[in-house]
Amino acid sequence: MDENLLLTEIFREAATLLLIWSTAALTFKRFRHRVAAFFILFGIWDIFYYVFLKLLLGWPPSLSTLDILFLIPSPWVGPVWAPVAVSAAMIIFFSLLLYIERDTKEVNFSKPSLFGLLFASFLSYRGWIFIKMVCPVPFPPTYSLPVTLWEFSYASIYLPLHERYTIVGYNTPMNRRDFLNATAAGFALLCSESPLKADEKEYEKLYETIFAVQRHFFPKGLEMPDADSFGASAYFKDAIWHKSFDPDIRALLFEGARRVDRLSEGKFHSFAESERESLLRKLEEDSFGSYWLVQLMNITLEALFSDPIYGGNIDMAGWKTFGLKPPHPRPKERYCGV
Repeated sequence: MDENLLLTEIFREAATLLLIWSTAALTFKRFRHRVAAFFILFGIWDIFYYVFLKLLLGWPPSLSTLDILFLIPSPWVGPVWAPVAVSAAMIIFFSLLLYIERDTKEVNFSKPSLFGLLFASFLSYRGWIFIKMVCPVPFPPTYSLPVTLWEFSYASIYLPLHERYTIVGYNTPMNRRDFLNATAAGFALLCSESPLKADEKEYEKLYETIFAVQRHFFPKGLEMPDADSFGASAYFKDAIWHKSFDPDIRALLFEGARRVDRLSEGKFHSFAESERESLLRKLEEDSFGSYWLVQLMNITLEALFSDPIYGGNIDMAGWKTFGLKPPHPRPKERYCGV
């Protein structure tokens, strides 16, 4: 993405947050009520953002579609259903708070309740920005995303509303057993496998789609090597699962392949050249599809021009085609032994 465009988007998001906070601050006097109103307005804005995207652009195609949700303080990535669920939970929770305190009543949160809310926020934040914390989450080839996205359900709905008796005014706080059970469940979810896990059969199908797109990028019959002859597919499979590869980009590459499969009904590899070109041009029209094509082209070009030790550029085909001499010194081991 263009750096100026990215900066513009970050300032737009910051301005939106400022506008929402200003509205809340002008409406209520107490700070806690301003915070509650802020989250209610933010939740409404977030949900209707996707409602109008769907009405005006027909996107997202499904609630499981990956999206870059927010850029502050760093990119938040997840399926569309996640922010919608979280926003709905925030609207319900903070609306209850404002309703109960509309006169002189005040909700007194117990320490376990406050800890639960903070823990819920931590889980959601961790899930969205893909940070490996609390317990190690492996990145084997059986995962479509590197973290357990069911965290959202637990983190943003179950924990905050588990204090339902206190919230509605009965003043019956969560007992120690419930609190320990909820916390243990949260840590178990953190270390569990993702429900979005892709099985090996699905991966083989996604690989087939990705390799078909690479062959469309570099078909046979041109004056330069085709994708198969310079080892584009072998390089791709090896590179994306190396620990140095960005897990967000890996998730994006597979999500893009899923989108191609949906648009082509799983038949992209059998399409005629003109049909493949038409579908990819259509995909290029939206920002996600365009970015996906750029990332896939980048890794395919790496296969063409990288040192053959990495599995691509077979017989130095890429170098020879463009009259390039092998660089010196050549690597003696992959990824400098990392």
